[in-house]
Amino acid sequence: MGFEFDELAFMGTGGHAVEMRNPVDFQNTGLKPVPVSAREAELARFEEVLFGYQVGAYTSLEVLAVAGRTIDAIALCK
Repeated sequence: MGFEFDELAFMGTGGHAVEMRNPVDFQNTGLKPVPVSAREAELARFEEVLFGYQVGAYTSLEVLAVAGRTIDAIALCK
């Protein structure tokens, strides 16, 4: 709908009545950042799942499972 991630995070959870900024280009989701290391990739995945949990896309068990994998990956990177 034309909103940046920071703007969406600022809105918080719940319902919002907003108008699309660019209704023609609603499929353009931008480019995913490319992680530099395995540690950054795991942290990015955890952040994605945690955000998804806040908006109801993931369950708490899924968050915990990804958190465990993230902790294991970070421990291996040290």
